Amino acid sequence: MEFNSTHPPWTGSEPPKVAGATFCTTPFWDTNITWYTDDPDFTRCFHQTVLTYIPFAILLLGAPFQIYISLTSRNRLVPWTALNVLKLLINLALVILPLVDLFYLIDTQSNGMRISDVHIVADIVRAAGYLLALAFMMGCKWQGEVTSGVLFLYWLSASLCGAFTFRTIVRNQNFMDLPQSISPVVIIIQYPLIVSMLFLNFFADAKPKFIDLEVQAEDLTPEVFASFPSKLVFSWFRSFAWKGWKRLLQTEDLWSLNLANRCKGIVPLWDRSWKKSVDQEKEKEEKK
Repeated sequence: MEFNSTHPPWTGSEPPKVAGATFCTTPFWDTNITWYTDDPDFTRCFHQTVLTYIPFAILLLGAPFQIYISLTSRNRLVPWTALNVLKLLINLALVILPLVDLFYLIDTQSNGMRISDVHIVADIVRAAGYLLALAFMMGCKWQGEVTSGVLFLYWLSASLCGAFTFRTIVRNQNFMDLPQSISPVVIIIQYPLIVSMLFLNFFADAKPKFIDLEVQAEDLTPEVFASFPSKLVFSWFRSFAWKGWKRLLQTEDLWSLNLANRCKGIVPLWDRSWKKSVDQEKEKEEKK
């Protein structure tokens, strides 16, 4: 079996076209680049499709959940703070960057240069993803949601997938079918901003200005306004566990329960399920 460790995933000259390919000018998968080499990488087509589409697909799959959570929130208006202002500015920059690259590619193509469709679609997907993330972020602010699991997973997947492309571009600047392109510069600027968004989403926004009266309570559990990563690893519980390790816990140390965990939130669910079961049993008895 022959090994090829010198075949780069990006080339400045026009690469050999794949038979019947109109979308990508390079193979989607090439074992000489990915597997049989001392310096593994992905093909240009794989970078601009799979690694670009995965974060956007995660955002689209999570969109119904995010919309439902926002619409059912009983809190309103997260105040402007340095955290969400910084997230807003970075997100706006991320929306602009792929649009700038997209307009450059369209202008280049209109001047007679052949640009693979995969690059144009990749910029559209990136811009659409950042724009949708911006819409969700502003929706959370208006609806009083201090954190978003969907947005956290989106920025996490964008950071992980973008790391491979960022590494490739840093090692080899020839990103496009033509030698001169702003796409490598755009992605090099874009990736640190994506990582910054991921870092900022580890923190929850400030408490909303208008909080549901039923949620307001003395010593309310910090779980209610904790960030998604904090809820994921129970870091909001750390202070309580640390206090219990240092001394015996007292009644006054206990937090007030979240509304969903109180009798007022649980009993109606129980009654509804109980009534449904009773009605089903009555119907069975009547049929006998």
